[in-house]
Amino acid sequence: MRCFIALELDHTSRRSLAELIAGAPRHRAVRWCDPGQLHVTLKFVGDADERTLNLVAGVIESVSAATPTFSLEFGRLRAFPNMRRARVLCCTLLDTSGSCGGWLERAGARFAEFGVPAERRGFSPHVTLA
Repeated sequence: MRCFIALELDHTSRRSLAELIAGAPRHRAVRWCDPGQLHVTLKFVGDADERTLNLVAGVIESVSAATPTFSLEFGRLRAFPNMRRARVLCCTLLDTSGSCGGWLERAGARFAEFGVPAERRGFSPHVTLA
């Protein structure tokens, strides 16, 4: 089972992004995301068996209990790899307190203990829109 760890959006944020998607121009080459599926991916776990999922859940629980509540703020719209050859359109998020990044650092070290690979790139929180 291919798994990832994600944050659900609060109702207000989801509604704002859903309105943005609803009002965006339509083009056959653009596949807009279903607003009900919008989320912030924290960590891609990959293929995981039940044992690994239980270990991941334990890390999530313990690291979350030791982490202050955090919030992410909307940033700007961005295209990857760039605007001329956009394959992904997303809304960036700002981790102004650094608590989300701190959660990832602490959890990442624990995930590595049971074979979930560390991220090669820095954390760039975003919500994929299209």
